[in-house]
Amino acid sequence: LAQDAGCRVRKENEPESLEDWCRAIFNQPGSYMFLLEVFPDRSPVILDANEAAALAHGYTRKEMVGMSVSILDPDSADSVQRRKEYMEKGTANFIVRHRRKDGTEFTAEVNMTAIDSGGRRLAVAFERDITETRRIEESVYTAQKFESLGLLAGGIAHDFNNMLTCVMGNLSLIKNLSPGNRDIAEMTDEATEARALAWQLLTFASGGAPSLEAVEIGPLLQKAAKFAAHGSKSRLKVDAPDGLTAVADRNQITQVIQNLVINAAQASSARRNSDGDLRA
Repeated sequence: LAQDAGCRVRKENEPESLEDWCRAIFNQPGSYMFLLEVFPDRSPVILDANEAAALAHGYTRKEMVGMSVSILDPDSADSVQRRKEYMEKGTANFIVRHRRKDGTEFTAEVNMTAIDSGGRRLAVAFERDITETRRIEESVYTAQKFESLGLLAGGIAHDFNNMLTCVMGNLSLIKNLSPGNRDIAEMTDEATEARALAWQLLTFASGGAPSLEAVEIGPLLQKAAKFAAHGSKSRLKVDAPDGLTAVADRNQITQVIQNLVINAAQASSARRNSDGDLRA
């Protein structure tokens, strides 16, 4: 008799326990849950939503009841495909952008599952905000792209530097055969500048810190500007006080000066002062 009574008690408590269990899941903090009615020709309608889902979207629970999902989901074209998937399989898993009441959006992962409803097409939808997860994934992807770019730049810089070594070796031989030749001296200087650029690429590829030293600005400015303005129709005038020094990476500051002079030379064709000079 006691055993029979115990069975009766368990059977009598089962429906209530199951209902409490379902209610506890539905109202779990942080879990966005919806009860939806799904239609083949229009967006699903929200029959109910838990407090967490309503709060995440900026609505009250009462406001969400009877609301079309299209209000939350601006990607209507994708919604058609998701409804089709749900109708065919009874389940649908997807990533979507959801719009809050204030117009802001967040990225959500949604899992929809059909439930037996006596002829009506109903679904329980579990939603999870993955905005931060996506941001981290994009940051990792960007870092990986920069790493790949650094490896590519390093490979190019190594090959370029090897080619320049051969060029500079040949220039050195020619210079010995023709001492005092100004053209050879200029080509040697230009090759040296190109090698400095190769080392900049290697520094970028390895993520190394700049090589800082005391640099006299006047001679560096004169040399870098002259090299950058070579072949330009503008005349170059460099004004720099004697003895001006700065602690900097010589190669990097040279590259900055050259870029500025090149940009100025290109712009001077459209706007040139009365004497046609390009001042550095």
